[in-house]
Amino acid sequence: VYLYNVFLSADQSAIWDYGWCATTQEILEQNFAQMKVEFIVNGKVLSNDALAIRDYDRANSSGRCRDLTALITHWPRGTHHLDVNVTFLKPTDDGWNVYPAGTHTFRYFVNVK
Repeated sequence: VYLYNVFLSADQSAIWDYGWCATTQEILEQNFAQMKVEFIVNGKVLSNDALAIRDYDRANSSGRCRDLTALITHWPRGTHHLDVNVTFLKPTDDGWNVYPAGTHTFRYFVNVK
C-alpha cells in the first residue's frame, strides 16, 4: 500500500491517474489482459466508462504507455478515500521487469476544506 495525502478546497477539481508502460504495444496489451485496475472513491468502484484511457509513446525512450484517468469535481468538505487497486493476476513482464502476482494499492486521503 502506497499512501498519499492531498489537500484541496471544495471548488478544486482533481485529475486522478494511473499509468503503466511496457516495451511494446503488444506487451502493453498482454499486460492489461492479466491486470485488474480499479478506481475506488469512498468505497465505491468507478465504472470503466468514467475513465479516459489513452495509449502513447513513452517520453525519452522506447516503449508504449497507457494512462487511465478520472476527473473528480464538486468535492464535499471532509476527508475522502481514493484507492487505485492494481492486481497482477499472474506474474507480469513489461519487457523490462517481471512483477509477481498480487495487488498494489495507491491510497489517497483527500482532505477538502
